[in-house]
Amino acid sequence: MCCLGMIYHLRPRFAREGEAMLWDEFILTLDESLVGFLFPYGQLSLFLDQSEAIGPSSFIGRLYGEILQVSYTSYYVWGNGLGVYLAIHYFSSALFNRPINGENMPEAHQWRRLQMFTAAWAGGFLFNFILNMTFPAVSPRIFLKDMYVHDIEGIFFANGLRGALANAAASTFSAFPSGHCGMSWLTSAIAYRMGLTFYAKVSFIVGVMITLATQVLRYHYFSDMLFASTLLAVGMKCGGMWEQAEYDCNVTGRKYVPGSSNEADIEVAVDKPTATSEV
Repeated sequence: MCCLGMIYHLRPRFAREGEAMLWDEFILTLDESLVGFLFPYGQLSLFLDQSEAIGPSSFIGRLYGEILQVSYTSYYVWGNGLGVYLAIHYFSSALFNRPINGENMPEAHQWRRLQMFTAAWAGGFLFNFILNMTFPAVSPRIFLKDMYVHDIEGIFFANGLRGALANAAASTFSAFPSGHCGMSWLTSAIAYRMGLTFYAKVSFIVGVMITLATQVLRYHYFSDMLFASTLLAVGMKCGGMWEQAEYDCNVTGRKYVPGSSNEADIEVAVDKPTATSEV
C-alpha cells in the first residue's frame, strides 16, 4: 500500500514538475562533500567506470558484477525469510505441538516474538517510504547515466536480474534512503537480538554484500547508504528491541525498566530459546 501510494502520488507530481522535484542534485553535492576526495562526485561507481583494470568491462568487473547483483537481489529473501521462520515455529508449536529443532519456548513468548518482528519490519518499511516520498530521488544509475561509459554486466544471471529490477523500479523515486541497506541491517540485528546466531551471521555477511552492491552497481548514492541507518534505528525501536534487556522483557511479557542494568530491576529471561543457533 505504501509503495502504491508513493507511485500514484509522485508520478503525477513528476509529470508536472519534472526533475525540479528530485533531490538527486542535493544528495550528489552531499556525497561530494563527504567522499569527493576519494571518488569523482563522491561516487565509487564512477571511479570504477573509469578503470580499465577493474572496471565493469573487465573480467574482474563482470565477476564482481555477477556476485554483487545476485547478492543485491537476494535482499528480498532474508527479512521475509526470517518472518516465515518465526511464523513456522509459532504455528508448528501452537497448532501441532511440535517444537522445531527442540526449541523450548512457550507459545505466548513465540507469539510476542513474531509480533515484535512484524512491528520492527513494518516500522522500518513505513519510515523508509515516508522518506522516499519526502525526498524523492532516482539513483545514480538514472540521474548520472550520461556520465557512465560502460554498462554493468555479469557472467550468468546478473544481466537478467538487473533488467528485471530496472523494470520493477521504473518511476519509483525511492533512492533516498537505501531500503536495501537499512532493511538488510535490520534483519541481521533482529536475528541477533532473538539469539538466532547463525542467521544473524549469514544475514550480516549478505548485508555487507548488499551494501557494497548499492554503491558499485549504481543503485544508490553514498548518502542513501549513510542515512539507511535511520531505518535500522526506527525498526529496532518499533519492535521494542533497542536493548537486549528490553527484548528479553518484552518477549516474556514483563515490565522493562529503561537504562537499568540491575538484575533486581530486570530479570534476564530464563526461557529464551535454548536451541537458537540452528538458524
